[in-house]
Amino acid sequence: FGLQHWVYDVAFADGSRVVVRIGMPDAIRRFEGALYWYRTLAPLGVPLPRLLDGSPTSARFGFPYMVMERLDGTDLGNVYDQLTPEQTRSLAAEVVARQVTVGSLPLARGYGYAFDYEDAGLVPSWIDVLEANLARSEDRGTGLGALCRSVRAKVRAQTALLTSVEPRAFLHDITTKNLIVSDGTVSGLVDVDTMAFGDDLYAAARSEEH
Repeated sequence: FGLQHWVYDVAFADGSRVVVRIGMPDAIRRFEGALYWYRTLAPLGVPLPRLLDGSPTSARFGFPYMVMERLDGTDLGNVYDQLTPEQTRSLAAEVVARQVTVGSLPLARGYGYAFDYEDAGLVPSWIDVLEANLARSEDRGTGLGALCRSVRAKVRAQTALLTSVEPRAFLHDITTKNLIVSDGTVSGLVDVDTMAFGDDLYAAARSEEH
């Protein structure tokens, strides 16, 4: 059970395996986004598990679902402390290469996180995204008010720089739980439900956070 969905590792009698991901009926929009970005990114060579079946609507089974290839390996967070320095550098280079690939997608009409290019949730500026993230941190954290106010002041002091950021695509959720590693190499990426548009340095900041 993840943050949003139920995910099952299914083993068949012949030894083959698949991953089945299901959600509540109100998760239709998120599954639409997952299917949209899987079909957008796979032709670019982004290492996603093969999509075997899936539907964002609940008409067939009563809930949205996806059936995907089971990637070899495990979450990066489970094996990071077992990797050699050479392997960690290789993984970092692979992540950067994939971000460069995704950055070649068309610019969006706004900033933030989107299920597709027509997503109405995109906002007018990158600063709006940062302000919203700070507000969320204030709501979730205890005693973070002073720190968030300090960071907000630094953000506003860099208005000229931050308003120059283009709404360029980047993978915001390549974290230790979504990068699958096998024998010290990237096996693939999972949970690409939304695409971020803005400053791809934010992805590195999230990786440090995790």
